[in-house]
Amino acid sequence: MPAREQVTKQDVVMLLADNEVAADQWSKTINLKGYNTCTLIVTNSTLTGADGSNYQTATVYEADTVAGDAATAIASFSAVASGDLVNSFSDINDDTTTVSEQVAYIGKEETVAVKLEETSTGVTAGAWTVVAQLGRMRDSEQTVTTAGAVPT
Repeated sequence: MPAREQVTKQDVVMLLADNEVAADQWSKTINLKGYNTCTLIVTNSTLTGADGSNYQTATVYEADTVAGDAATAIASFSAVASGDLVNSFSDINDDTTTVSEQVAYIGKEETVAVKLEETSTGVTAGAWTVVAQLGRMRDSEQTVTTAGAVPT
C-alpha cells in the first residue's frame, strides 16, 4: 500500500535590500504562481525621528498579474484586505527600536508587493529590508516495496 507524505519546497526572495528611508517606497514584486504559501518579512533599522506623529508602516499590495518593479505598475495594485492576511504590520513610531515582523498572505492574487509608507518628513534616517518566504506543499505518494519472501 502506498504511503503518503508532504513534500515542501521553500524559496526566499529579497524584495528590498537594506534601503534607506526615502518617502514612500515600493519593494520589488513577487509572482506567487506555483506556490501556495507566502510570508512577507519586513525589518527596519532604528528610524531616526520616528515618534507618534512621524512614523512609517508597511502595507501589502496585490495585483492579478504584474512583473518587475511595482513602482512602474502602481495603478494595477490595491491594498490587501485584512482578511487575506495573517497578522499585520504595525506602525514604526519609536526611534530606539529595530523591528522585524512577519505577515502571511493568504489571498488569491498572483502578485504581491510591499509599500513602505511614511506619514510625514520627520523620519530622517533608517533602513528597511523586505523578504518573501515562499513555500510549495503537496502530497507525494511513496510506493513501499519489499524484497524477498515473507518469513513464516
